[in-house]
Amino acid sequence: MTGVGDRIGVIAGSGCLPLYVAQCLSGSGNDVYVAGLRGAADPALDIPDWETGWYDAYSLQGLLDGLSQAGVAKVVLAGRLGHDEIFRTSEFDSLLKNFLDNLKDHRPSTILGGLVDLLTGNGFMVLPLTDVAPDLLPAAGHLAGPLVQRKQIPDLDLGWRVARGIADLDIGQTAIVKGGAVVAVEAMEGTDKAIERAGGISSGGLTVVKLAAGDHDFRYDVPTVGPDTISRLAEAGGNLLALEAGRSFMLNLDKVSALCDEWGITLVSGSETEDGGVHWPEA
Repeated sequence: MTGVGDRIGVIAGSGCLPLYVAQCLSGSGNDVYVAGLRGAADPALDIPDWETGWYDAYSLQGLLDGLSQAGVAKVVLAGRLGHDEIFRTSEFDSLLKNFLDNLKDHRPSTILGGLVDLLTGNGFMVLPLTDVAPDLLPAAGHLAGPLVQRKQIPDLDLGWRVARGIADLDIGQTAIVKGGAVVAVEAMEGTDKAIERAGGISSGGLTVVKLAAGDHDFRYDVPTVGPDTISRLAEAGGNLLALEAGRSFMLNLDKVSALCDEWGITLVSGSETEDGGVHWPEA
């Protein structure tokens, strides 16, 4: 149970993660305030379990003021705000414009890391998502769907190397491969659209690997998979999805498992070995 001055604010972008995070915090006895970003956050966040405020996603000063007025001491960044939003400069307030103008570049970790620094500088403690919702971290092994076949391991290994590479370069987190070829990698469009693009190139037999960078800061942007990801993969003709054990979030595993069984999609969580390889569960 939190004490006086320990109110936790969930800055909520799009997707299911903000709701899960708020539920985890509230269920643990924390005093939760949800700061939903209009046009991104799910309206379903506005429930009696906690206080909810709604904010213009392009008014950084308004968000900081609102968190302070709500008595928030600690914050969690949950959910997605599209990277391409950085081009909507005409809608930015002066604080957000100055913030972006003074960054060394506009890659995701630069922006989000800068936001963490800004929040910290304004007196808020930013909590790692992995500390807030540890139950969402899958262990290594087979998670859902058919077991991995030995013939699928080479694509898993290739996808892991490519995904780690683009994540370390701060380009994206997802690689889609097939038959030893890289079909698509995620950039500014996000995982779902990258999967959709890969399906348009080569439907069927796609392997998707989603990872964080080796030095990822888990105060923001944890690689996350849920039912929507599985549905998008099924539409694209994919049959295998891999995450990194202990460094990715899995949302609504029961529904994910049902979808994997329905579509014949294998879901696994791998872990790196001491020699730099990856251990995969297989049939």
